[in-house]
Amino acid sequence: MKVCRDCLLKDPDRALPIVRKAHAEARKDLGLPPEPPSNGVKCDRCVNGCRIPEGGVGFCGVVRNEGGRLVVEHRGSFYLDPHPTNCVGAWVCPGATSAGYPRFTDTEGPERGRYNLAVFYGGCTHHCFFCQNHEHWTTRGEIKPEDLLSRMTDPDVTCVCFFGGDPVPHLDQVLEVGERFEEAGVRVCLETNGSMNPSLCRRVAEICYESGGGFNTDVKAYNPEVYEALTGSSPEYTFKHLEIVGEEFAREDPPILRPSTLIVPGYVTPEEVEAVAEFLASIDERIPYRLLQHVPHYLSVDLGYTPTSVMLECKRAAERHLENVDACVYVHV
Repeated sequence: MKVCRDCLLKDPDRALPIVRKAHAEARKDLGLPPEPPSNGVKCDRCVNGCRIPEGGVGFCGVVRNEGGRLVVEHRGSFYLDPHPTNCVGAWVCPGATSAGYPRFTDTEGPERGRYNLAVFYGGCTHHCFFCQNHEHWTTRGEIKPEDLLSRMTDPDVTCVCFFGGDPVPHLDQVLEVGERFEEAGVRVCLETNGSMNPSLCRRVAEICYESGGGFNTDVKAYNPEVYEALTGSSPEYTFKHLEIVGEEFAREDPPILRPSTLIVPGYVTPEEVEAVAEFLASIDERIPYRLLQHVPHYLSVDLGYTPTSVMLECKRAAERHLENVDACVYVHV
């Protein structure tokens, strides 16, 4: 990024243009618009508010303007993931714990021998330099509703999780398929950056709430300047999403909100984490919050692994406000 966290906070007028240029150059290599387009048909799916020109594509890379009509390319793949999965929210999920028993699972403990239907979408409303699934930008397989629904009656499929990339550009399909899965008694979850339009958020949240599923919301940072530097986008809808789900669809067992933050060395500091935790606590001190170790990926390979000492310091900072905090360390450094 060529700028540090201190510069982003103390002199954003000089620092952010440098970061925006870095995002634009990286996105150009992927054939993506350098920034949300501003002259065309309005897309209201997410915080970016793209206005997509004829023949053009939105910031996410999958919403196109074809003849004055917005069309979504539902690119991606899906597969069966055995329980307990490595899902970010698994530590408080019915698929891996006793959470939600017996209402949302018939198993007291991990649902071994059963599966999560993992739906991996291409495209994203953010452009994170540290993305661990950056291959989503170039995935070409098509996801059809009928293919997903064919798994709905499999008694060994106990939940469906939409992730990516991010499911936000694909919420029309998520809603269509998710409603059917919820009616069939299958839990519905999203792993998302939370950047969805608030009205869409409420519709998806209702499905997750009724099914016993939830949102594994990746909160990248608290300060808008740091957030934009890391993602190329704004945190406005993400924090609105947390408020909507946490206040209007509150559920203790299993928790519907399972937020996490990746501890990006030098940028996501204990102070940044504490600010996120304080915000979450203003909604509900019982919200489970997971901190994830940075593993070098995509354009952040030079940052290395988050030191274990920093992970623990961030955990202590979050615990000053929240009752249930977990630090997930893959490699001790």
